[in-house]
Amino acid sequence: MDGDRVRLIKAGLHVFPKLYHNNDLRFFTSANDDASKNYACYNMNNCHPAFVVANSSVLYPGQAVAPLSQYNGEDRSITLSIKKDPVTEFWTLYREDLSTSSKIGWWEKGFLGNLDNKAANVQWMAFVGYENNDTGPSMGSGHYPNEGKNKAAYIMDLKLFNKEGKINQIAIGLSLMYFLGVLR
Repeated sequence: MDGDRVRLIKAGLHVFPKLYHNNDLRFFTSANDDASKNYACYNMNNCHPAFVVANSSVLYPGQAVAPLSQYNGEDRSITLSIKKDPVTEFWTLYREDLSTSSKIGWWEKGFLGNLDNKAANVQWMAFVGYENNDTGPSMGSGHYPNEGKNKAAYIMDLKLFNKEGKINQIAIGLSLMYFLGVLR
């Protein structure tokens, strides 16, 4: 938080018909300059150049992701990490599920206010959003983890590292908002 301004950086996967005019699953990056105004800069479109794509990026913000996981079929996944580069001090986004770590890009220093120095809050989340009078879609396949692997949407192997590179314990909050389970 920078005064009354909330600074956020985000990366992940989403379906966003209003932005892309289709229902494709897409990789995204986002920077919020002030969350209280609900302003979001997705994929570098019409906004401050906060996110810079690396020349060698294998994943580009706004890119459709395929093939997708199928219920009771092969699981597909993407592993992402956000780390503060010790040399440039930029928050840098990597894809980690390839044979070697691949830099996707970074958020420019200066745009992020106090977030330039450190992250005060880290969140992993999933949500489904829809217009008021619409029926909401299920998340992922709509199935829970206790039904077994290859049947449920999930986030796994979450790690939080401090500036020395040591793993910090992750606090789990709002557990009534989601279902925790062991994938089998």
